Amino acid sequence: PSTLPYLSSIETKPKLNLTPPFSPQINQYFANVSYDQLLITIFAKTENCQSEVRIDDKFGPSRPINYTLGIGSNKVTFVVVDISHTEPWVISSYTLHINRLHPTHNESKFNPLVPHRICSLKQDCDLRVFARESCGLQKEVGNSWKAHLLSRMRLPKCSSGIAPGRWVLPCKSCEQKWTCWWREARWEPYACQHTTYSARTLSKCLENKKILFIGDSTNRGIMHYVIEKLNGSLTDNDKTHNVRLYNDLNHDRTLMGFTYYPKFWLPSNQRPAFDKTLLQLLERVQPLENESNIVIVFGGVQWLATQHIHMLLTTLSNLKLNRVKLIMKTLGAGFHQPIEGEEQQKLSSHNNGLSLYARMHGIETIDTYNITVARYKDYYPGKCACHFHLVTDVQPNPTQAFSLESSQPQRYHVEGSINAAYSEIFISRLCDTR
Repeated sequence: PSTLPYLSSIETKPKLNLTPPFSPQINQYFANVSYDQLLITIFAKTENCQSEVRIDDKFGPSRPINYTLGIGSNKVTFVVVDISHTEPWVISSYTLHINRLHPTHNESKFNPLVPHRICSLKQDCDLRVFARESCGLQKEVGNSWKAHLLSRMRLPKCSSGIAPGRWVLPCKSCEQKWTCWWREARWEPYACQHTTYSARTLSKCLENKKILFIGDSTNRGIMHYVIEKLNGSLTDNDKTHNVRLYNDLNHDRTLMGFTYYPKFWLPSNQRPAFDKTLLQLLERVQPLENESNIVIVFGGVQWLATQHIHMLLTTLSNLKLNRVKLIMKTLGAGFHQPIEGEEQQKLSSHNNGLSLYARMHGIETIDTYNITVARYKDYYPGKCACHFHLVTDVQPNPTQAFSLESSQPQRYHVEGSINAAYSEIFISRLCDTR
């Protein structure tokens, strides 16, 4: 029938203003939502009873589903299938691009020379984690952002990656978050400051080092940030779920490796164990000296437990690699819909326990949980609501677009101020020689 491949409607809750307005003959639509719109219910109907609409692929759900919206462009695909066959046949598809606005949307240019309120954020009032602490923006001492930054320079250097802190930023009013300059927001420990290393100093720090990452995509986000800072650009946007080695970093003087864990998409009885995954990575980077120039970085969103730390230490002991440097990335915000209140407090307690256990065993720790949970709404697109970085294409300079330079490899940039904040803390702990 002529109506077989067509949708009769696209429905959302709350209702979106589609551009262009819906028509069965138009296959692509765009819509904007506010920064505070984290979740949307999506559904579509077909014109013909012999066809059915599925979300994202031909075996996807055919019922209304809740979609988590990250900052930026979120792509939803409606796949129209013919259900009169043994297996559904794809006969058409529609695409909806939902743009969730960034908190810096329409933000004016910041002038550090005029007075501002100094505000801080420890936790969002929509996700209360610390029952005894205030939520939302709080007023700090001072009314000059420039003076505030100068005062920070007088603080001693932080001796660990878990120094308690909060986000601090300039605002016109601490009572209205939309009067703030979120591009200026900084994660600041209360009593110390983390060392920031230049690309040149980082290059020297990482000479003759092998840095091995084991964890999920949030751990990979740190690695990509470090590679970009070290090499000046990122030339590989590899999202592999296997072992990946980078041998050409820092003029061939630094090696980095990554292996994905856990492979949650596999049946539980087929998922490689943590120690086996670690061994596969170590085997790929032989020879390994029992020295601190070997660095193992592990951690992820919410899967990490003390058993993983125990397996790591046991494996390294068996291999007589007890002098390598270990850095743990703690938990992170994510999977928060609709988990809140007591469950988040349990997660915070678990994070504190992991940090304590790691430090008891001499493992350097980067507290990504408190950094991310305070701004949990600032995640980029992805089903876990846990990605605080986004790798984007770097567009070539128009004057070089048609020159010989255009034959150079594609370059990428790691976006995300939250990922940048804890990646810089990671670098400071990685390069600290005290």
